[in-house]
Amino acid sequence: MQLDPHEAHIWAHLLGRALFGAGRYAEAIRALRRAPTMRVGHHAYVAACQAQLDNAAGADEARKAVLRLKPDFRSSEFCRTLFFADQRHCGQVREALKKAGLPE
Repeated sequence: MQLDPHEAHIWAHLLGRALFGAGRYAEAIRALRRAPTMRVGHHAYVAACQAQLDNAAGADEARKAVLRLKPDFRSSEFCRTLFFADQRHCGQVREALKKAGLPE
């Protein structure tokens, strides 16, 4: 991210996704929050991470941010935009988003 600060939001998202997949949720949240502009995907992953950490207040805050930016957000549609070599990972993301209270 330091080598390409103009695209930091892309790298923050990718690092956050990788850390989420590794089960390193607190680190994923820190990485995602390094994005210069928090977008829907950033907030969705933060919500998923907070839910996995059993932080209901944090998940609720991130869920509200997602729905404020994209009122018609659906986790199933969001997951279709993600690329995974192993589709089990998509299910893990979807379950975490559901746990965070985001619509399926």
